[in-house]
Formats: sequence, structure tokens, C-alpha cells
Amino acid sequence: MSQRSGLYERLILEREGATAIITLNHPPANAMDERLLDDFNHVLDAFEKDAALRAVIVTGGGGRMFSAGADITMLAKSTGEDIERLARKGTELTNRIEAFPRPFIAAVNGMALGGGGELALACDLRLCIASARFGLPEINLGLIPGWGGITRLAKVVGKGRASEIIMTGRMVPASEALSLGIVTKVTADIPELMTEAKALAAKLSGQAPLALAEIKSRIVNGLNEPVAEGVRNDVKAFARNARRKDAREGIAAFLEKRKPVFTGE
Repeated sequence: MSQRSGLYERLILEREGATAIITLNHPPANAMDERLLDDFNHVLDAFEKDAALRAVIVTGGGGRMFSAGADITMLAKSTGEDIERLARKGTELTNRIEAFPRPFIAAVNGMALGGGGELALACDLRLCIASARFGLPEINLGLIPGWGGITRLAKVVGKGRASEIIMTGRMVPASEALSLGIVTKVTADIPELMTEAKALAAKLSGQAPLALAEIKSRIVNGLNEPVAEGVRNDVKAFARNARRKDAREGIAAFLEKRKPVFTGE
């Protein structure tokens, strides 16, 4: 059963079992202003204390718009200090999502541009509808992406592709996003998108949560490490996880030909 929280001005927060669903709720374009960023960080504060949480889905509300990024009208009226504060908050949010010990799934239901694209890139897995578009078009305004999108896109698609996409400011259609590895699946419409995202979240929710957290940490951190160092740290993570109760349960369940019951211990 889905439970919905009305605590936030710019987000809709729902819970379906071990999965949380965050819907950006700032029509018409789900622009990411300070209020939305503050709401999102408050949600993460609550998630950090929620031992029953296993996976998080992020999507956009109000139709076929994930997020158009920062509110340009607001930026035009802002001082340098205001813009710097927004950049800090946006970067804090994307960094927290990337480092969060539970997996984040971006269900991209339309345009994911600027900060919206950077939010999606900070998630571990991304799905989208066929009409979705991705882009970091800040160059068209004489700006550059400021929430980690340059580095994250380059790590996903490589230096050359990222340079072309970011320097031209063009939008990437869903089919190309799939071929580049920006998304792992494209669906026909939003209902199918959410069905697929929830099925993926349910699959992840059934895995050992501490092992998932180790995998996520090693993927994120390993990309920044020399190969030899990364392999050594993988081995350390393996040994650390192998001593846990969930690892013993998983092995026992395999030998006993039953489904494991993971408790996060």
C-alpha cells in the first residue's frame, strides 16, 4: 500500500513497502529552486534514520517534465551570493545522493535538463520514457553546469562525447541516451516507466542492504582510484562484507535451496 506525506512544499513523498518515491512538484517545469533543494535535503535527513528503507525512486510530477533545472527567472534576479549558495546546495544534494548507502533510481518522465540532468546523473540507475530528453545546456546561457554534471557525464559517456554534448548544449534523445549508457532502459510511456522503476526497486530491496551499500561505494569511489588501488579496496570491502550476518545467511540459503532473508546485519 502506498503512503503519501504532505510535509514538503516542492516534493511529493510516497512510500510503498521498502521503496520511497520522491516526485518533484514545482510546476510547470519542476525548476530546482532553494526551497526544492532544502526539501530534498530534509528528506535525505529522514532517510538516513530509516532502517526499513531499501531503495529510492526519483521522478517528476505534472506531466512530461522531470526537471528543467535551476529556475532561470530566479537566477536573473539573484545576486552573486545567491547564485553561489544555490550552487553549493545543488552540489551538496547531488553528492549526498551519490554517496547515499541505498540505491537511487531516476525515473525520467520527460525533459531532464541542467540541474535536472545533474540530479539524474547522481542517481545509480536511470530509466526514461521514449520522449525523454537529457541535456546540460548551460553553455547556451553563457554558464556551465555547476552541480557535478560535467564530471559525472564524462565518467558515463567518456571525454569526447561529454565534451560535444556539454559544449554544444544540445539535448540527447532517449534512444541515444540508451546507446551511451546514460539510461539502462527506455519505456513507451510514464505508467510503464513507473512499473519498471518499482520492479527494479523491489528487486534491489530484496538484496542484502549492506552489500548493496558496499557495491555502490566501491563503484563511485573506484572510478576515482588507480586500478591497483581500486582492486585492493574492492578486496577489503569483500572481506568486510563476508563477515556480516547477511553474507552467512545468503550462503546458508543457497545451500539449503531457499530464499535468503536479509536483515541488514
